[in-house]
Amino acid sequence: MKPAYFECRITAPKWRNWQTRQVQDLVPVKGVEVRVLSSAFAAAIMPTILRIRGWRVFFYSDEGNEPLHVHARKGDAECKFWLNQELFEIEEVWSYNLTPRLRREIRKIIYEDFELIAQAWAQHFGGG
Repeated sequence: MKPAYFECRITAPKWRNWQTRQVQDLVPVKGVEVRVLSSAFAAAIMPTILRIRGWRVFFYSDEGNEPLHVHARKGDAECKFWLNQELFEIEEVWSYNLTPRLRREIRKIIYEDFELIAQAWAQHFGGG
């Protein structure tokens, strides 16, 4: 029987060759192996498109089967927006701790960098 794995991120990698994205440690927890991954590996899983005015705009590498969208995080606020390239529209899918001011701010950032986001999505998921 194969062991179950639970993967998590740490903020500071302890090993030097982060480009290999190797598993850093295996820690047994109640019969389950825990693989601790470096933040560099997390960056490969969640590529950052841009950082601006405290916002990190990114997507998850395992969400290529969904329509074009981005996630954004600033402090403890986080949100997800669908992007419609044909109509040049964005639609909020969900948000957490997003004040009206932060909502206006991130919508403006996404509109200003719409082409950059679409290009990064296509490049990462093989469409361009």
